Amino acid sequence: TTFQLIVSASRAEFGELFLLSGHENLLSSLLFLLLPFLAYTAYLYKGKWRLVSILSIILILVLIGTIRTRSVLIALAVSMLVFVLLFWVYKWKKYLKYAVFIGIGITVMATVVLVAQKSVLNESDLIDKKGRSSLVERFKLWDKTTQLIVEHPLIGVGSGNWQYNYSKYGVGDIEKSLFYNTVFKRPHNDFLWVLSENGIVGFSIVLLLIFIICRKILPNIVLYRDLKSLLLFSALVGLMVISFFSFPKERISHIAIVVIILAILLKDNDLSIRMSKRHGKFIIPVLLLGLSFNIFVGWQRLSGEYYTLKVYSDQENNDPKAVIENGLRATSVFYQTDPFCTPLYSYIGWGHTQLNELDKLGKVSEKAYQLSPYDYKVLSNYGYVLERLHLSNEAKIILLEGYRIHPNYEPTIVNLSVLEFNQKNYLASINWLSLIHDYEIKYAGNVDRINQMLQAEK
Repeated sequence: TTFQLIVSASRAEFGELFLLSGHENLLSSLLFLLLPFLAYTAYLYKGKWRLVSILSIILILVLIGTIRTRSVLIALAVSMLVFVLLFWVYKWKKYLKYAVFIGIGITVMATVVLVAQKSVLNESDLIDKKGRSSLVERFKLWDKTTQLIVEHPLIGVGSGNWQYNYSKYGVGDIEKSLFYNTVFKRPHNDFLWVLSENGIVGFSIVLLLIFIICRKILPNIVLYRDLKSLLLFSALVGLMVISFFSFPKERISHIAIVVIILAILLKDNDLSIRMSKRHGKFIIPVLLLGLSFNIFVGWQRLSGEYYTLKVYSDQENNDPKAVIENGLRATSVFYQTDPFCTPLYSYIGWGHTQLNELDKLGKVSEKAYQLSPYDYKVLSNYGYVLERLHLSNEAKIILLEGYRIHPNYEPTIVNLSVLEFNQKNYLASINWLSLIHDYEIKYAGNVDRINQMLQAEK
């Protein structure tokens, strides 16, 4: 059917046939955010526009049901519950209204907690039945994020730095990392994401903004039965549920719709700000300065991505000089890793390796390590370089750290085996190599050399 084709295409089963969204979960949450606008249009207008709105709502609900993104389905249920409760609360006495507000909050949190608890209880079943369960994966990431928060509670690790720090607590228990070398850029929970990167200080600011908006909007919804505000507010509550399982704050489409929703709510509930001429003379230049800075940063990042694509192409064409040149052009204060979280200095290091420029290789490898000290690939490369520079003790420390983070990453194991071989610890060398499946076939040359030295020792 048409619906099946759209959903299947959104899951990348048909290549580039479907281009509306990069992932079915993102498509589902985006469709969810469109529902309040369509619902209000259906209420406000008559005739063909009402018909079009109703049909669109039905289509969206069918798509959401077909895609079956759990967080969106839960968000839809919570939003409907909030809408029904607030729609009828105006009839109740004052003390009951406060009870309802509290009840809504408890309901939302309880829904999330119950889903989470059920998932934890069934985690072993999920692993047995579906090893790649995204829900299990999320709990692993949340656990590492929680450890990160405990270690950096006040101001966090800095915006954008979660991706470089979560692997500190190991990735050997995450299937995608263990067997597919997947690197995660976010913890799939916007609240934990903000708390880990910006700490209690940044998270408190977010909570304060939510509190101010709710404190102003909720009484108006209850007292005046403002349907438009109620629909939009219910959608925002649902979005908070989605944010608990996903990362809508990173998506431009989601941000744009949320900004529109907030603009409507703030205007309709007298929360708009009017600047006086005296204040405008000061604030406008500051805003222009901030806008100019954002444009500059955006340009640096776009330029970095442009030259990063050239780096990929140069590496495929085995052109180390071009890789180094374009890698340096891509690198700036605002852009130092590619979309896969690999430091650009790692690509530059590859170029120096091909050209046998050991001194330069050591410098760029150290820079990559300083930028991403818990990336097992970076650790493996840096340990290899240190060993080539005859810094065996330092190399072993780095390689063992890489092995702790990802015990199945073959290059790290091979580098440890080579390090022990160079130190004439041949038994330790073969023991490291034996951790690799089919090592006798994959690394037959290494095995022969080690066995020769073991025989010679006898």
